[in-house]
Amino acid sequence: MKIIKNKYFAFLIIAAVLSSCDLKQQKSFEFKPETPVLQNFKDQTVWEWVLTNPGNEFNYLIQAVNLTGLQDEFSKNTDQHTFLLLKDLAFTGPGGVLQVITGSRTGKLETIDAARAQRLKNLLLYHIINEYVSQGPEKLKVLFQNYFFQTLLPGTNGQMSIFRDERFRLQFNRSDALPSSKRGTNGMLHNYVFKNGVAHLSTTYLRATPF
Repeated sequence: MKIIKNKYFAFLIIAAVLSSCDLKQQKSFEFKPETPVLQNFKDQTVWEWVLTNPGNEFNYLIQAVNLTGLQDEFSKNTDQHTFLLLKDLAFTGPGGVLQVITGSRTGKLETIDAARAQRLKNLLLYHIINEYVSQGPEKLKVLFQNYFFQTLLPGTNGQMSIFRDERFRLQFNRSDALPSSKRGTNGMLHNYVFKNGVAHLSTTYLRATPF
């Protein structure tokens, strides 16, 4: 009998607490996934978009592509590639492309010789991955796990590692499996979708080994 009374008393307490709550019904909301909205330029190839020079930030990339004759690699849409598009700061910043290729941050690409032009071409080829890699889970299924991809630069020197962090940002060339001379970054603008692939915009260049 005592057990029944205790249960009845507990029920009254719970009922009193619930009846005293004055919680308003939550307003409905639209769920927004962590992965950012894609920047859609599907009516253009990467090269067509770069030639519009958005933000006046791709002057050196346009020069470099024209100088090395890689217009077709940025234009053809028979395959879906990933393009790591270098802004002007990637060329003119400390240790940037200009300094690596010409020896000076104020050097001009038009004056480089054939050997340096080939190095510049290899650098640009390294910034094109022969697969479609966005922030989505299709290619990067597990967070913080390095996945390896082949760029258009042949051989092991053309390998690149990518992983997604907890905020779905892409981290490039962080793997210890790559040579110690590697150069990586996490500072990119992601998911620019084009007719011939997806692009990520960078203010620093990448490498596995020196070009």
